[in-house]
Amino acid sequence: MGGQDHTPKRSQDEATDAKVLIHQRGQIKRRVTLINNMLEEAKEDPTKVSQTQLKVFAKKLDVHYQEYSAMHQEILESIPSSKLDEQDKMLTAFDVLHTEAMNTIEKLSEARSQPMAPADSTVTQQFILQQQPLRAPIPSFDGRVENWPKFQTMFEDIVAKGNDSDAMKLHHLDKALVGDASGCITVKMIQDNNFEQTWKQLKSQFENPRVIVDTHLAGLLDLKPVLKGNHKELLELVKTVQRHVGGLEYQDIKIYKLSGHIVITSVPHLNSSQ
Repeated sequence: MGGQDHTPKRSQDEATDAKVLIHQRGQIKRRVTLINNMLEEAKEDPTKVSQTQLKVFAKKLDVHYQEYSAMHQEILESIPSSKLDEQDKMLTAFDVLHTEAMNTIEKLSEARSQPMAPADSTVTQQFILQQQPLRAPIPSFDGRVENWPKFQTMFEDIVAKGNDSDAMKLHHLDKALVGDASGCITVKMIQDNNFEQTWKQLKSQFENPRVIVDTHLAGLLDLKPVLKGNHKELLELVKTVQRHVGGLEYQDIKIYKLSGHIVITSVPHLNSSQ
């Protein structure tokens, strides 16, 4: 009949849910914006924010990041695919805002930690307000145990052994965990603000030499046949073998001759083409 809304009820409900989620996510961004504004004022007048407040802000920012990420994921699941790019841009803008606030906290905290020059000193105390850049891009970990040793070594060298605060290290670690590993850093871990304990828990979860070795051996034994003359597949095979052999060598397993035997016996097309 004329005048009736023929839009499926489920579609209407999903649209309503998405609007509510987007509104709630916006509230989270407003809280982070408020903190960022207060920090910007503190850069002009450090007395406006105490060291204790800086620590509280850092914890709140990490909690807000967790909340925003979770809310963003729910939004993606409730909107049409045509609007995914638009929402991803919102996430990127929030990430920039959040990182800016975290960096400002680091700068203010570092400035406060500098010793004050004597009042009668002729030497002007210089405060280093810019956070030292990381030596290399922060690696990522996707939750696959065979990739843990490489990630662990790189993350410890770049972040864990650095001079950043626990809040900043946890921030970097949370962003480094992707795929199946995302979500391993809980709100409780962030609130505890204990990077060493959190890192220890992750190591106990993923640092399993037996599983790592078994995974690499299975990868070598499960190599796919390569058709004669297929250069691209051959190169892919070589990279796969190198990755698994390298992973085994990292576990102090020397298999130069064994790896060659595995490749030959597992890829009969290569053997017969000689």
